[in-house]
Formats: sequence, C-alpha cells, structure tokens
Amino acid sequence: MSRMDVPKISQIAMLVAVNNFSQVELYGQIRLRANNNDPYALIAIAWANLKADLLYHSQRFLRLAENCQNKWPEVAAELSVPDDDWEKLFALHQQPDSPQAPDTISLENRYLVIKAWGYGFWSDMLHVIGGLMLAEITKRQPVVHWGANSLYSTGEDINSFTDFFQPIGPDIESLILKELNCYPPKWKPKLLSAENNDKTKGEWSKISGLHLMGRNEPICVMDYYIGVLNLMPYLPENSEIADFTIDQIYAYLIQKYLKLNANIVKRANQFYQEHFASSPYLAVHVRGSDKVGEFKVVDKFHNKYQQLISQQLEQLPGNCKIFLMTDDTRLLKNYLDIFGDRIVTTDCLRTDNQIGIHYQAQEQVKESANEVIVDTLIASRASRFVGNGYSNPSIFVYYLGKWKNSECLLIGGNRMHHYNTHLYKTINVV
Repeated sequence: MSRMDVPKISQIAMLVAVNNFSQVELYGQIRLRANNNDPYALIAIAWANLKADLLYHSQRFLRLAENCQNKWPEVAAELSVPDDDWEKLFALHQQPDSPQAPDTISLENRYLVIKAWGYGFWSDMLHVIGGLMLAEITKRQPVVHWGANSLYSTGEDINSFTDFFQPIGPDIESLILKELNCYPPKWKPKLLSAENNDKTKGEWSKISGLHLMGRNEPICVMDYYIGVLNLMPYLPENSEIADFTIDQIYAYLIQKYLKLNANIVKRANQFYQEHFASSPYLAVHVRGSDKVGEFKVVDKFHNKYQQLISQQLEQLPGNCKIFLMTDDTRLLKNYLDIFGDRIVTTDCLRTDNQIGIHYQAQEQVKESANEVIVDTLIASRASRFVGNGYSNPSIFVYYLGKWKNSECLLIGGNRMHHYNTHLYKTINVV
C-alpha cells in the first residue's frame, strides 16, 4: 500500500478479525482523511477505541457518524465487528452522558519513558517527538532514555541522549528505585533500563498511542514508533496546541523540549561565522547511501535538484555560496564538478556505498551524530533550502528554520504529513 492509497473495507475487516485495533485505527484515520464523513472509518475508529478501553473517544467517533446511523448495522457487519462489541458500541452511543475523558485526573509521579527507536539520529528524534506529543496528551512527565539499543550508544553512557541534548525528565535509575507499577505489563521497574523488550514481536509488541492513553499506572513505556500525525485526533480540546497544524506542533515540541548541548551549538556557530557570517547562501541536502536502497524514487529526486537549485539561486545574489549536506562522497564530487568553489561543506564522515554512515561508524558514533546535527543547524540558517522530503535531516532543516513561502523546498513533499501504513501490521492484508 502506498502512502496515498485508501485502505479497503475488506482489509480493515481482516484486522478486526485478529483484534489488531492499532492498525484498524490507523487505517480508519487514513480513510477519514480522504472523506471525513466515511462511516466505515468512523465506526472502525470507534471500535478500536472501545478495544483500547478509551470509551470517551469511542463515543466521540460514534457521534461523528450519527448522520448515517441507519447504516451502522450494515457497516459493522462489513467490518466484521463481533456482535458483543457491536452491542457495547450501541449501548455506549445510547448513553446520555459522556464517559470520563482519559488522562484528565492529575496524579503525582506520572511518567512516560521514551526509549530509543534504534535507527538513524533524526529518525530517533522523530520517535522522541512522537513521545513528547503523547506526553502532552496524557499529561505525563516525559523521560527520554537512549540505552544500549541506540545506534549512538558507546557502551560508556547510561543515557546517550544526553550526549547531544539536555536531559528530558529524571534519570532512569531514579525511576527504577521508586518501584512504581508499569505499563505495558512486559515492563517492571527493574527492567526500565533494558532494551528491545519484545519491541516488535510478542504479546506487548508494536505498542501504539491507543495502548498508552488512559492508563492509571504511574509509568508507561513507549518503545515503538508513534507518529505525531497519528496522535493529533486525541489532543484535548483545551490543549494550547489543539488547533495547531502538524507543522506548528512539530515546531512547538522542538522549541519546548529539545535543548541542544552548548558545545554542539558553538561548533555550528563557529562554522557559520567562518564561512557565511551574514551573507545570504543556499543550503542543499542531497541524501545518498542507504536512502537509495530504501526508496527507489530517490534516484529520480536527484534529477529534480538542479532545476530547484537554479530557481532558488535566482532569488539570491550572484555567486552566493552553496552549503551542501551529503553523506555520499560520490554526490559531493558531482556537485563540486557542477558548482566548483561555490560549494561549502563541513569535514564530516561520508560513504561511497549504500550503507548508511550511522551503521558504519561504530567507533565514531558520537561524532557522526554531532556532524549531522551541526550540518542541520547550519542548513537551517540558510536564506533558502532544497532538500528531500523523504529524508529526516531535510525534515529537521524544515522545522528548525524560519522559512517563508517557497524559501524551503522539499522534493516529494514532507513525509511527516503522511501516515506510515505499515507500523502496526501483524498480518498481511490484501
């Protein structure tokens, strides 16, 4: 299924049959984006919330489907909603009062532990931002802990996140000592520093936002990716970001929570002052290495770069510098051949194959992360930018910069605006 495909009713029914409410809810959201009155989407999401024991949201989505209430039995049958569940949904809709909204009761010592996702640096940061969004919704104190499963762990650090950012939340060891109840049940206080605890396989694997909302346990643990887009329908009405666009939410969460360590900021500032000062410049991010293997369309993207670079350069003074972000020595050579000494780059680790730097630089993991952060900061200060909307460094340049109109161009669009359709799949659906 591509990012633009609308899931079929039969596909949702197959997932209902195996009780995969996370993927059902995701497919429902995708259908709802295509048609905000789609009864199949609304009933599917209502069912998913029922199974997650989020009765407030279940009733809310049922009421959004009231204009087609006469079709409900037919819709539920086509979605293979079990009779017992349908009776509960019908009774919930008939209930005159709304159930208690989740996560409105203020409790002391409420934490959301956000584990490392375990992939590239900015991919892990998107995972962290999803956790921060969930913490906002559930009114929990976020605790970011990157342990041994982080690609940027050297084995020397208890929490490698703090090698790059100021800590978010208390130290994991202090939570362990509190001996508080945890959710999902696979987590116990003494296991909070453990990694890859049935993250992708097992009864409590592939945990979604639905699992972690409305829980009474003092500690919830998020070890699997949850996107901001997936969580937006669950923002409380009184949240200060309830009416924000997805781009505004990302900018808000980054500004509120992510505080880079001073040495990294100083390094980026020094390079900026030495090479650009206050002069206008174009930044370009061209991703090679592993992205060529991940997305076949990346090769086609490179054919579009020259056109967009030319468009951006027309808006800047002649012979302005071009700051090039790339992880690929072959692409660097290509751009040097085209633009010569207009190209400015940092002296960083690069590759000449399709294996990402973050998988190769085991002895220099911290430095490889520092380099991508520095490059991203420098690019975000450019006058204009051309990047790849499928690649996470480009996405962070977009969110860190203060862009207007067409100053920042992402080839292929911003993938944060689209759902990852495969996140919670446990069976193949056709």
